[in-house]
Amino acid sequence: MRENPWQRLIEILEAEKRAIVEGNVERLLECIQEKEVILKDPELKTSPLSREMRERITTLTRHNEMLLKAGLAFIEEAYRFLNKNLAPKVGYGAKGTLKTGRGDLLSLEV
Repeated sequence: MRENPWQRLIEILEAEKRAIVEGNVERLLECIQEKEVILKDPELKTSPLSREMRERITTLTRHNEMLLKAGLAFIEEAYRFLNKNLAPKVGYGAKGTLKTGRGDLLSLEV
């Protein structure tokens, strides 16, 4: 007997959660593709979906979405920090002469 597609979706959502927490982008993309395939499966419409399975799917979907949003916010903040604090502090003229700054290429000041 084939596995209930709803149960398979739960397994994919669990794997997706692990991939997000581990920062495994490759596995995350695989999970997204697996979800697309299973959500197009015609058997999904006729397979039984218990209240517990529905709640688990809803909970995992919301949790994964929150994890992704938090991860993206972290990346955006890290980018802003690095852009601000690791930007070159000197400039050079057209002939390669030093225009401004004291010669520090990077600043780690906070």
